Amino acid sequence: MSTYPAELPIADGSRTSKAFVKKKAALTLLRLYRKYPGIVQHEWAERIISLMDDPDMGVTLSVTSLVMALAQDDPDQYKGACVKAAQRLKKVVVDHEIAADYLYYKVPCPWIQVKLLRLMQYFPPSGMAHGSRTPYFS
Repeated sequence: MSTYPAELPIADGSRTSKAFVKKKAALTLLRLYRKYPGIVQHEWAERIISLMDDPDMGVTLSVTSLVMALAQDDPDQYKGACVKAAQRLKKVVVDHEIAADYLYYKVPCPWIQVKLLRLMQYFPPSGMAHGSRTPYFS
């Protein structure tokens, strides 16, 4: 017997309810992180970054917001997010791997494009010093 009413999205075992829970968990963790920065453990970095590959675009949007906040404070810990952001951006813009629900005036999910590009700004290109526009040479 379930303790949740049948009409709650958590109660049915569907993929939609799992995506809903992931979105809410990411946004809740973001709110908690903003209030209590020490709440996010360094061991969670790879797991959080891996959620940027979720097939549900809503989960990707929510997790990317979380990763942006975390990467602002600790870019070295979340440097893997830059690669994930570039891969996801390629899937959306070049490969058009996106549901029709996420087309906005024939533009594939512009809000995730902006968010991913903003995330990538936190990381310097390879061969460049952090915060510099010119390559460094060793």
